[in-house]
Amino acid sequence: MKLEDHFKEDFLCFDVEGNNFEELVKNVGDILKGKDLVTESYLKAVLKRETEFPTGLITKSLNIGLPHTDPEHIKEPFVFIVKTKNPIKVKQMGDNQDMEVENFFFLGITQPTEQVELLQIIMNLFMDDKFVMEFKNCANEQECFELLIKKLNLKEVNKK
Repeated sequence: MKLEDHFKEDFLCFDVEGNNFEELVKNVGDILKGKDLVTESYLKAVLKRETEFPTGLITKSLNIGLPHTDPEHIKEPFVFIVKTKNPIKVKQMGDNQDMEVENFFFLGITQPTEQVELLQIIMNLFMDDKFVMEFKNCANEQECFELLIKKLNLKEVNKK
């Protein structure tokens, strides 16, 4: 997996609105469709998968969501990072407990074999207290993108 293919400067969006998870996915799905990254079936597929296999993750310092779906709904690989205006209630991965999340990493996985590796990379980021503090304090998308490039040691990243 070439990690650089998943991260681009315009794959971050702060202050995304949504009163619930379905609204958030619709809003993000519209953005992703506008970038030609997903198929028309993406919205329903993410919502269905999240019902069956929740992707909320409680880490030591920050709750995150890792919504994703099957590769047939993805046109190009991506990690689309979203910070919401308000906390969104989701279910926790594994035990289905309710939790609130403001930071989402929508994963566009085109090869099924990449899923575990990509999830592990993101989970490892959020086990790093220094990274989490810097991520929380990012003032804008550009600052967050530069933090990710540095932390993940990405080279030859497409800016857009």
